[in-house]
Order: sequence, then structure tokens, then C-alpha cells
Amino acid sequence: MSKIKVDEVESGSSNVKLSPKGTGLVKVKAAGGADGTLQLNSSGGSNAVKIKSPAHSAGISHTIILPDNNAAVDGHLHVKSVTGSGSTAVGQLEFKVFPTLDTSNLDASNFTTGKLPSSIMPATTLSQAALKLLSTTTVTSPVSYIDLTGLTDNKNYKIIAKKLLVDTDYAYPFINFLDASGNILICDINDRYGYSPWTYTRQNIYYQNNLMLNHNGSHWGTERRGGFIMEFNTGEVNVNQEYFFLTSFRPSYGYPMLDDKSGHIAAHYSNTVKTIRIYPHNVFSPTPHWDVGTEIVFYEYLK
Repeated sequence: MSKIKVDEVESGSSNVKLSPKGTGLVKVKAAGGADGTLQLNSSGGSNAVKIKSPAHSAGISHTIILPDNNAAVDGHLHVKSVTGSGSTAVGQLEFKVFPTLDTSNLDASNFTTGKLPSSIMPATTLSQAALKLLSTTTVTSPVSYIDLTGLTDNKNYKIIAKKLLVDTDYAYPFINFLDASGNILICDINDRYGYSPWTYTRQNIYYQNNLMLNHNGSHWGTERRGGFIMEFNTGEVNVNQEYFFLTSFRPSYGYPMLDDKSGHIAAHYSNTVKTIRIYPHNVFSPTPHWDVGTEIVFYEYLK
């Protein structure tokens, strides 16, 4: 093996050719334990780019063969084929132009991982509204009440009590509207209830500190359970009142009991609803509970 040690090789009129014999290999080795680096200077000599070997600790001895096809606009360096494997593999590069992905008709069923940014898939549009899930409460051990918190002024909310299960007979749901200090706010109610559309009864109830879902005095029980859907609007002090619409249902031995309620928070209040409390009431038992399996979903309307 021959070695040439020089500081600089210069040719005034022709190219400098390296013509090794044997394997035809030209090695570039750095001194002082540094990785081998080939530097290509610009014509002025003030700028340069480098091709550098991976660190010795990487244990890599692969070979990269330059592209064997013509360069192309918008082409990318792409490994066309690999001979061998592992750290000594030989990779053949090529210039490859990848087709532009058609994003006009994506199939969401093909998505397996990752997230779409809100900038390209917003939750709402200018012409539509959507629901934002705030919380899902599923009872895993009996509780005396469920609080829906975090209400803010001038918002619309939707509550779906998918399953209300009481742990004792002669119980029925109550709903309280609480301000930021936990005080109960009085409400006025219009009630329409009955076993069927042709047996409905109407009544107006004023200055109530709770919203009773007792279906004209009938009681829920461990074998007769139900749920409700409620729309609630939070107002703004001295601007507009807070109001609600609610439809509840309870299976019975004959027709299911239906109850439609609407109403508003009394006008004389100078504070707004911040918490909606849902709890079971029993005239005979001081501590009824929502039983295991009770589920309430809480949404905010986005617009």
C-alpha cells in the first residue's frame, strides 16, 4: 500500500485525477480521531460544503451509489434498491418524482394514527354549529349528586342524562341552579306532563328553588328509571335572562311518563348560573343516591 503525505495538491491547467489500483478505493481519513470529511470549496475559496462520515460509534459501513438515472425537477433522492443488509448494505440511489397527493376526497377510514390540525379541520364553520364535549359522568359507586360546572355567560349548553338509576324506591330527580358562591337560584317553570300526547296536563309553577322531575307526583324506583335531555342558556347580568327547555321520560307499567318543562331563572337575580346540580330526592329516605351505571353527558354549543 502506498501513502502520499502532502499539504496541498495544485494543478494549473488540468484536472487532478486519483487513479488507485486494486479495488479502486480512495480513502479520506481525518487526523486526531476525527471522522473522515471531504470538503468542496467554492471558486473563491471562502465557502465550502462537506461530506462527512458517520461517527465511529454508529458502527456503519454502508455504501451509497449515486443515482443511475437523469435528474428531474421536483425530484427527490430515493433509495431504489439495497444489496446486502445491516451496517454493510449497499444502497442504489435514484432521482424520483413522487405524485402529488389528491386531497380533494380523503377517506377518513384510512387514518390509523396521527392528528389533523384544527386549521384544516375546524370544529365549526361559518354556516354550521357543533357540540363540544365538556364532560361525561359515569357513576362507578353511589353518589348523592352530580355537578356540571364551568358554565360561562352567554353560552348554550346541552345535557343528556342517558341513564338515571336510583338506589331506592320513591325517588325522583331534582335539579338546582347554583351561582358562583353555591347559592340556589330561584326559577319559574311551565310544566306539561302526561302518559301520552292526548293526556297531557299543563301548569305554571313560580319561585321554585329546584326543578322537580317527579311527573305529577309519581315516583321513580329501582325498577322504573329514566333520563332527560335539557337545553340551557346562560345569560348575562342586567342584559338577558337564563332559560331552559327539558324533556324527561320514565318507563312505567303502562305508558311511559313524559314531562316537558321550560322556564327561566327569576329576573331579580344579579348573578348567573355557574353550576347545575342533579340529585335524587326521596320523601322517605334522607340520603338517596345515583346508583352505579348512571350516566350524564354535558356539551357546549359552538357557533
